[in-house]
Amino acid sequence: MLDWELSTIGHHLSDLANLLNPFYLPTIGHFTGLRDVIDLPIPAVDELIHYYYLQLNRPYPVPRFEFAIVFSLFRVSEREHNRECSLDKGRACHATTTNLVPDTI
Repeated sequence: MLDWELSTIGHHLSDLANLLNPFYLPTIGHFTGLRDVIDLPIPAVDELIHYYYLQLNRPYPVPRFEFAIVFSLFRVSEREHNRECSLDKGRACHATTTNLVPDTI
């Protein structure tokens, strides 16, 4: 599944953090997190990060990768808050949301 709202047009830390979010979250309601799943049939987080950086030809380990995860989780929570607010009100919740493009364009 692609999520264009969270895409960063190729920033390696942000893209990887978005991909790995489920590994840092528990299952909550309709969201299936992978944090508490034992014996996943896929590589561990560190292996995925290492492989990703090998493909990019960038140094591994990644310094302060936890910051990228926290920032990514913040973005997801802000987006979810706006989605829930919009569903409740039937419209965009922030005044700036509807005015992203000036009238002159």
